[in-house]
Amino acid sequence: MRQGSVIRIGDCRLDGDLRRLTLDASGEPVPLGSRAFSVLLHLTERPGVLVGKAELMQAGWPDVTVEENSLAQCISSIRKALGPSAGHIVTEAGRGYRFVAAEGGASVAKSNRTTASPAAYQAYVSGWYAQSRPGRESLQRAMECYSKAIAIDPEFALAHVGVADCFSLLAVFGYARARAVTEQARAAIQRALDLGGAEAEALGALGHLEAMLELKPAVAEATLRRALEINPDSPLVLFNMGLVNQMQGRMDEAAIYVSRAQ
Repeated sequence: MRQGSVIRIGDCRLDGDLRRLTLDASGEPVPLGSRAFSVLLHLTERPGVLVGKAELMQAGWPDVTVEENSLAQCISSIRKALGPSAGHIVTEAGRGYRFVAAEGGASVAKSNRTTASPAAYQAYVSGWYAQSRPGRESLQRAMECYSKAIAIDPEFALAHVGVADCFSLLAVFGYARARAVTEQARAAIQRALDLGGAEAEALGALGHLEAMLELKPAVAEATLRRALEINPDSPLVLFNMGLVNQMQGRMDEAAIYVSRAQ
């Protein structure tokens, strides 16, 4: 919803005049680089319209020639900044990107996917940011933030998904044994599924666990397909599908999914 130069993007608020992205509930700033902000602003000024890659690169880098990889990284940083509202940025494979007023092009009802608590949401966003940073300490920090969000709002489904992702990544990067964290990750995923509202993300986390911790790529692929039936544009699910296809030697399919995730 737009009010003058201000537009609400899920739980965030973008002010075009002040060039600032903030949390809608608390007004706290959300870190986003200048070029990424310009690209996001350009997309929001054309709601529902497919914007080509060349046009977006011109918006973000008006005086510099860049490759598509720079735009892909820029879109990735935008999605990380938007956190659970990242679904408003939809990828059109090989063509460009589209900003939709509601995630996935459909109306989004208030549910356990999100939270009514500004403090819980702030803790979740802090966890999302920490999870995107490299290193064991970052993952531990992310786990602490997600756990704090759950302590404030036990029915915040996305925070439970975040906990599951952290458990899995601790094992993937060799900071914990897979056997030691798999049961805890599965419990967090099941809790998110029981709560409802974040089924695509929960199944995406489950598929990642099945592929990377249990080494069952075929099982993981079936799980991720279920996730894509719910949200065909989820960047994390698409990326995990690329990973699963790569594990099974289907490199061309893997490249397509990774491209769609960007």
